[in-house]
Amino acid sequence: MSDLISVAAPDGAVRAVTGMSGREYRSADGIYQMPSSDAAALVKAGGFRPSLGGLVRSAGYPCASCGFQSLFRLCSRCGHHN
Repeated sequence: MSDLISVAAPDGAVRAVTGMSGREYRSADGIYQMPSSDAAALVKAGGFRPSLGGLVRSAGYPCASCGFQSLFRLCSRCGHHN
């Protein structure tokens, strides 16, 4: 079997899709693991490859005093210099 590819349905409420191979895929979150041939067909029908990179760290400096994420070393919430 080929490698599986993650594809999201065009509508998040969709919980089952049928691939071009005739196989039915079910998902609780709208992201399906399927072979490349069925994944290509779902993308052509409006699906998309989801971003699975995780969380991105925000820019700036966390204040050691109040925890606010400021873009500058001087906290704009409490005035503490980081």
